[in-house]
Amino acid sequence: MRTRRPAVTSIQGAEGPVSHGGSELGDFLRTRRARVDVARVGLPPTARRRVPGLRREEVAALAGLNADYYARLEQGRQVRASNEVPEALARVFDLDAAERSYLRQLSSPRSPAASGGACGISPAVRGLLDELGAVPSILIGPHTEVLAANRIARLVFADFHAMPARERNVVRWLLFDQDARALHDDWPGIIEEMIGMLRLQLGRHPADPRSRRMVAELSAESPLFCRVWTDHRVEATARSTKRLFHPTAGELNFHVGQLAVMGGGGQHLFTFVPRAGTGTAEAIAALNAGLHDTREV
Repeated sequence: MRTRRPAVTSIQGAEGPVSHGGSELGDFLRTRRARVDVARVGLPPTARRRVPGLRREEVAALAGLNADYYARLEQGRQVRASNEVPEALARVFDLDAAERSYLRQLSSPRSPAASGGACGISPAVRGLLDELGAVPSILIGPHTEVLAANRIARLVFADFHAMPARERNVVRWLLFDQDARALHDDWPGIIEEMIGMLRLQLGRHPADPRSRRMVAELSAESPLFCRVWTDHRVEATARSTKRLFHPTAGELNFHVGQLAVMGGGGQHLFTFVPRAGTGTAEAIAALNAGLHDTREV
């Protein structure tokens, strides 16, 4: 966009059915191990450390795990962890809430079939979108695909409904659409945030073929996406405010709301409420007044 040394307790790992998320789990553990400040966990610094962060055996000791068991987790040997294991590792790695949730998901992944198909849009959500006529609102699915957007959202952001189905995706739009880049203040921060939210969503079904295909495509097409994805950034929510630079309405400032749709299979409704005293409400009203597109959501 633009103008944080737990007490060592003995925890037993529990192997279960084959986990297709083993590689993702191992990659995530390695990135978080590498960023640990050894002084924070009470270990003395040493010049013999050839890589940043903790060694595997140090992580295992701090988490109260068998060293070989932890190594198998990190090497992606498709093991399933008991509930206590991710909590212990989260303490060692000082994970935030979103990262803890992601680690729990990867430690007990669902099968690809459990992900099911895409959920439809409920009448309640459709009705809410209709009622939010002066508040730009966008419904997105677990792959950040745009499922619906009210008319004012299409005028403020983009006419997602007119895009080919493959392009109707927030992450893809932010990555490749030059108008999206120009529209957003702090565009680099916004796209990294959205990629982090995508990772948390896809962590629920790491072996889902659609998810794997999408990540492979975006990694091949965008060095930025590849870098952020490899870093395993995880985000649970979008930032609470947003500033846009609209080509005709000028600067727009919003409070951002994010509502999880119950029974929606990972759907989230994002609302952009004009911030008082910024002139945004008036600018939105002017946009609405000049809107002749009467297509339904």
